[in-house]
Amino acid sequence: MHYDVFNADCLELLKDHNPYFNFSAVITDPPYELGFMGKDWDRTGVAFKPETWNIILEQMLPGAHLIAFGAPKTYHRLASAIEDAGFEIRDSLMWLFGTGFPKGLNVSLAIDKAKGAENRGHRISVASRMHPDGTYEPNGEQLPAYEPKSDEASRWLDWHTGLKPAYEPIVLARAPMCGTVAETVLSTGTSALNIGATRINDGPRPNVVHSEHGQGGSVYGTGIHGSALVGQTELGRWPANVMLDEEAARQLDLSNESEKPSRYFYSGKASQAERSAALEAKNRHPTVKPIALMRHLIRLITPPGGMILDPFLGSGTTGIAAQLEGFDFIGIEKDPAYAELARKRIEAWRIHLTDDLKTEPKTPGQLDIFGELK
Repeated sequence: MHYDVFNADCLELLKDHNPYFNFSAVITDPPYELGFMGKDWDRTGVAFKPETWNIILEQMLPGAHLIAFGAPKTYHRLASAIEDAGFEIRDSLMWLFGTGFPKGLNVSLAIDKAKGAENRGHRISVASRMHPDGTYEPNGEQLPAYEPKSDEASRWLDWHTGLKPAYEPIVLARAPMCGTVAETVLSTGTSALNIGATRINDGPRPNVVHSEHGQGGSVYGTGIHGSALVGQTELGRWPANVMLDEEAARQLDLSNESEKPSRYFYSGKASQAERSAALEAKNRHPTVKPIALMRHLIRLITPPGGMILDPFLGSGTTGIAAQLEGFDFIGIEKDPAYAELARKRIEAWRIHLTDDLKTEPKTPGQLDIFGELK
């Protein structure tokens, strides 16, 4: 397995049409264009331009899949740009998490401030530091609720301007094929999803199959009424277009304890141990994705022997996941500090790679300095 990290503008680099770039899959976390934490790289508009994705498309094999993370507020512009570039939108995935923290304007406080009547020593946030995903991590001190100082503010008590963030949308798109799915698979290995490598929770479970008896000509037949239980199966569940973190999974399990094993892939947010493993200093990149989630997505869309591109590499998690899954990888990062961070992280994981880690570890802690992989 080989990898390379380029410190460059991905659009300028890919415009060269280097024959070395012949990608089987693209997995990336582009700027959400929200001006996140005041970062200049998150306000350029690059992710909303069809030209961006067209340049990337030109370096992909026919039928190759693209996965791109987005933000709920701006996802529509990301997906539209990808579609306008010539991709076919195949699905919208969702990564659900239960650890988001509400952000927004407290209307009651805003009214008091406008009237000059607020308590200037009061803080609304119950947290003291920003989490890498942009939410706030509670410090254990629950501050009292805001007490309005005016009649007008009292009438708008507990009105706010935002909801708690609890998911990230993900575009799943496909480059134009070179014929039918069968013809493209035989030609380039692309155009299909690796369901077998991403099935959920292998183990015995009820085997429900489609029943032909009494079916009409409808595409959907009679739904669950046209199925039949035929004993047990060891085959894992078909992967869904929804993925959960541990907190969301725990709540789901509590609401349906009889449903074992789970129907969904679980991946929590990246821990600080995982984010900063083998680094001399803390990894302060603000949008680090969990390795387990990226491994799952890589397995889903990358054909055997394929090469993966991440044109907005950030801190390098896609590269780490690609190496652990046994794929060649190219990453491009415009910021020199982040490019160097990505190199260090990928190499740190790479030098500890063993045959046992080419698939998901059976138990956590096989790489002590890297924290849990799940």
